[in-house]
Amino acid sequence: MRRFIGTATLLALTFWAGSVAAASERLTANVHDYTLERDVTLEAEVTIPSAASWPVAVILHGCDGVNQWSKPALERRARFYAGHGYATIILDSWKPRGLRQLCAPHDPKYLGLVDPATRVADIEAITAALASLPGFNGEMLVDGLSHGGWTALSLPGMEGEEPLKAKLTGVVAWYPPCAAIDPAINIPTLVIAAAEDRHPATPPQDCVAAGERYEWVDVLLLEAASHAFDYPNPPAVAGPGGRIIHNAGATDRAYERLADWLTEQHLP
Repeated sequence: MRRFIGTATLLALTFWAGSVAAASERLTANVHDYTLERDVTLEAEVTIPSAASWPVAVILHGCDGVNQWSKPALERRARFYAGHGYATIILDSWKPRGLRQLCAPHDPKYLGLVDPATRVADIEAITAALASLPGFNGEMLVDGLSHGGWTALSLPGMEGEEPLKAKLTGVVAWYPPCAAIDPAINIPTLVIAAAEDRHPATPPQDCVAAGERYEWVDVLLLEAASHAFDYPNPPAVAGPGGRIIHNAGATDRAYERLADWLTEQHLP
């Protein structure tokens, strides 16, 4: 069981996102973390389009958090959704907990955070804060990469003590563990899988099978792409799936398919 309360604070800031004037607001929300046994204060900046009414795209990082390698990929995702009329939030679940990454947790007390339920509670809390803002039309898309994709796929089947303060209209998961897909949840889902993904938790064949099994799951399998292929400047060290290798062509194809999928699903 999870408890949260959220508040929103306006930042007096306006800037240009592409060719559309956008405002930025700072959201804060308090969530009780039952793994760490303490309250955590989340902070997120939401970029809002100039339209009178708008949906939101919540973007979720992987187990490495928001860092110098993942941030460019996450920011490109935000620019993409902003260009399609979404307000955008890159939700950092690690920094408020004092974590840099959770790909290889050495402290046993952090192992429970690997479960996506923790991050689902974060989404619920930040959405409750978002609901207080004028212009939010109550619709939300969740886009996550790797561990964030696991969270995105888990969100439809998980609830905290309070209902989600938004209608979930779509899920986008990049190189996720597709075994997490709940067969009882019929929400438009796009999975972007890497054919050369060697991460033990994210075998691409599970995603291909899910696309064949569930009519509401669309799968793009990118040949010659590996885990985190969309990181433009990946770290030199190897992770659980080996070295991260950027594939610019695969990244462009992923965004092309994502744009087409939004149109097919009449989103936003």
